[in-house]
Amino acid sequence: MITEQDLQAAIAECQGVSKPNRETCMMLAAFYTIQDHLYPPNNIISKEPNYSYASEPAEQVRYDSGSEFSEAIRERDIEEILPILDEAMDAVKTLLPRLYNGIMRKLTE
Repeated sequence: MITEQDLQAAIAECQGVSKPNRETCMMLAAFYTIQDHLYPPNNIISKEPNYSYASEPAEQVRYDSGSEFSEAIRERDIEEILPILDEAMDAVKTLLPRLYNGIMRKLTE
């Protein structure tokens, strides 16, 4: 089994490449994914149950642009959607940093 130190070394090696190519970015994304699954940060692991104690149901997303994405999230709770989008944004940040920065600018305006 790969150790956390081995993963960190591999990540550092990929990040140290002066002119990263597609393969380097894919390897970096894979290393981060492996690290997240094998060695999650302590603050992600929750001992709380995966259900709500609220008396009312969680708010559902009401978004419909006619796209495949809006169809997929219809009738889903925001708590289900955000972790998926967060993981996707990590991949965008690694593979397409300019796109990521543009998205983040739009979200913070």
